[in-house]
Amino acid sequence: MALRFIKGKLSGLKSGGLGFSRPRWGVRGSLFAAFAVIAGMAIIISAGAGMVLGHLGGSMVDLSGQDIPRLAASLQLAEQSASLAGQGPALLVSRSEETLNERAKKMKETQQVALEKLGQIIELGADKTVIAALGETVKSIDETIKSLGGSAT
Repeated sequence: MALRFIKGKLSGLKSGGLGFSRPRWGVRGSLFAAFAVIAGMAIIISAGAGMVLGHLGGSMVDLSGQDIPRLAASLQLAEQSASLAGQGPALLVSRSEETLNERAKKMKETQQVALEKLGQIIELGADKTVIAALGETVKSIDETIKSLGGSAT
């Protein structure tokens, strides 16, 4: 049995059978329906985007709360290490005992600052093996200062 659409109704069935009719809204009604569907989709997309941006913002707060301060402290520690490395040759070429003591004191102050930066990095939760190695290196600087002072005299 063939079914045919005639004037918005499904025909081809016995009378009193199943029939579909489409609402007659006209152009204005169809436009309102289309705009309603578009507005609904925009609301759903906006809600999804808001959820994604909220998750992204939370991730950024987590990263900036841990990684950026740790990186800054690491860079400051590297700066102190470079300063210590630059002060070594100056300690070796000291001509007088007074200059030698002054430069050794300055190196010990720089070492103390480096130890403080290392403490900050530990508080921020850096890798334990890296911290152990850096701690041993910074602590051995005191022995190096003494040996450089002995070599300079």
